[in-house]
Amino acid sequence: MERTEFLHKVGVNQLIAAFDLIPDILFWVKDTNSRILHGNQHFIEHQGFKSLEQILFKTDFDFSPKHLAFQYVNDDKRVCRGLWSPTAWN
Repeated sequence: MERTEFLHKVGVNQLIAAFDLIPDILFWVKDTNSRILHGNQHFIEHQGFKSLEQILFKTDFDFSPKHLAFQYVNDDKRVCRGLWSPTAWN
């Protein structure tokens, strides 16, 4: 089964909701402008908030020191352009 077929069959919302069931996992989704569109409850609380509504459309500049936020946003851009690979962490 291909990835896109799997996502349509399972449903993206169900897949995202599953991350709320896994303890100690920080999970978030950003748009192409690096704004938060979704975060699991653990991520929300890790950022010091109580609800998703409090972090919606915020960026890394709202959560991190400026020098780190620039790096995170640049990393997001690389991912969106397809220039990021799992080996980049090595």
